Amino acid sequence: MLFISNPPECLKDFIILRGGCYCDSNGNKIATPVPTSGFYIESLKGITAENISDIVNEANVTATSLVNQMVYFAAFMVEKRLTALLSESGLDLNKQGQLSEICNLSSTVTPLVALEKGIRISRKNINSQAARIFVQAIKVKSKTAGATTIEITDINGNILWSQIATLQADVLHTFYVDTEFAPDIIYITADATNVQLHQWSCNGGGCCGNSIGSHKDFAVIGWDGVQNSLTGYLGACVRLVCTDKELICQFADRLAMAILYQTGVEILKEWVSPSSRINFIKTNGAEWAANTIEEWEKMSIDLLQAEIKNIRNIMKRDGFCYKCENKFQTVPMIP
Repeated sequence: MLFISNPPECLKDFIILRGGCYCDSNGNKIATPVPTSGFYIESLKGITAENISDIVNEANVTATSLVNQMVYFAAFMVEKRLTALLSESGLDLNKQGQLSEICNLSSTVTPLVALEKGIRISRKNINSQAARIFVQAIKVKSKTAGATTIEITDINGNILWSQIATLQADVLHTFYVDTEFAPDIIYITADATNVQLHQWSCNGGGCCGNSIGSHKDFAVIGWDGVQNSLTGYLGACVRLVCTDKELICQFADRLAMAILYQTGVEILKEWVSPSSRINFIKTNGAEWAANTIEEWEKMSIDLLQAEIKNIRNIMKRDGFCYKCENKFQTVPMIP
């Protein structure tokens, strides 16, 4: 079984083992959560907490953690099938926009002040769940040498990226980020407590390419630590990119049953492995398990294909991140 160490947040408590054991972040036992999908794994014939416990090994401490991993892997499989179906039907992801530099360095210097100064970037009119703001690099210049902290935060002040730096006097520093950010609005700032930051004009131009002041993908304005300003206090190379990394989260409600049956498939595959000690398999036979694996996998694929046209129609409204060649057809999936 493939172990998925960092599953999407949307899959937490998605499908629940009703007879499982659940704990909070401090290790204290809590009540069994209500599954966000509406499904308990025991709704599949022959699957119980007791039977799952029989295949748990030292790497999977409890039946609950085993089910969680099976759900994550099943969702991964369904997502890969979904991506293949969308591509076959003519809907492809637009991977990235054009790299641009925002704001131009000026000779004006700001006084020392205990504020986080920089720029505010928004996705402007791009309404897409798949779009991300990709920051390649941040550029900072100070009149005086000193220590600062460069941060990228969301509109609520949550730190998304951070780096402590010592700036040299009158040197243009470049800090590479190479990270994409999901929020519609981000702030890129530097602590001006100990450094005299140069001001930047946010009307566009620069070494990264086209002017961004009139760029259709972005809206950029300065941030003086308290409010928006016409002047920026650093520069950045950015672009808008598209990702299908967590495509499953966009349509988890529509694909819940497909994921449920695929989870059952992954559990049964563990049951029929040579190391299985499961009593249900011994009682009902490996033939039952093999037939059920085939039946449930077909059910998962059929449920996915039943939703694909609706999902495609929803995604076609995203004119930035998806391009459609209008060649929709039903594509059979072989388990």
